[in-house]
Amino acid sequence: MIGAPREDMFQPGDVFRGYQVVRIIGKGAVGEVYQVRHEELDTLFALKVLYPEVSAGDAESVKRLYREAKIGAKVRHPSLVTVHDCGYDLDMRLNYMVMDYVPGSNLRVAIGHTGRIAVDRAVRIVTQIADAMAALRGFGVVHRDIKPENVILQPDGTAKLVDLGIAKAVHLEDSLVTLAGAAFGSPIYISPEQVVDASDVDARADIYSLGIVFFEMVTGRCPYAGRNIAQVLREIMSEDPVPDARDVCPDVPAEVAVLIRRMCVKDRARRLQDFNAVLAELGKLAAP
Repeated sequence: MIGAPREDMFQPGDVFRGYQVVRIIGKGAVGEVYQVRHEELDTLFALKVLYPEVSAGDAESVKRLYREAKIGAKVRHPSLVTVHDCGYDLDMRLNYMVMDYVPGSNLRVAIGHTGRIAVDRAVRIVTQIADAMAALRGFGVVHRDIKPENVILQPDGTAKLVDLGIAKAVHLEDSLVTLAGAAFGSPIYISPEQVVDASDVDARADIYSLGIVFFEMVTGRCPYAGRNIAQVLREIMSEDPVPDARDVCPDVPAEVAVLIRRMCVKDRARRLQDFNAVLAELGKLAAP
């Protein structure tokens, strides 16, 4: 039947390589993610699998999966998801990855529920993500898709950055060359230089994206008013600076609004230059 929903690859109770499937968490164009329980360790994990046809015929998606696995196995940080295993299953003809199961909902859901995130909480979230990005930078990694959907808020207050599938890994023997002109990322959050050429980005592009997320948390709206992707991209590429958060919500503290604008300067040479600099500025906000 044309247009019929695709049947899940696993059902609750199925066992895959020593992991018993609990439930499906999500599915997309290239694969699915399941909550699973290790049969011997009695511990929950997340299992990401690529569809067999993707594993067989979509080399780029396979490379992205293995890139994410490499980064997740090498970089250990409280705000990053640790990857424990990956490989190819001959019986099911699919590539898979096993990683930490992260309870909680994403930042997009949190903003939707409350309208805005309290400034002190927003500062804590941004600090955790900036600290994770500083750790990634030590391995030559640029995330390139920081957005509310990729920040999971755990019940204990820890924010975790997920989805390293399009990350640019310079020092991990990366085998996927980014095509010049390919603007990976989510349009609202990508920096001007990423719009022009996604192969020519560094940590400053992620700083910009995190700054836009920061703006959205404290104001409840994104800084661009465009109604479609083309309009948003024109606003990103214009010479006009990102709006002051206080123009949207006057109660945003001046020092927070100024830091957001410094993170979102459109000329990357004038932007805060690395996440250690961002963390230093965030530390000033937390100071008595």
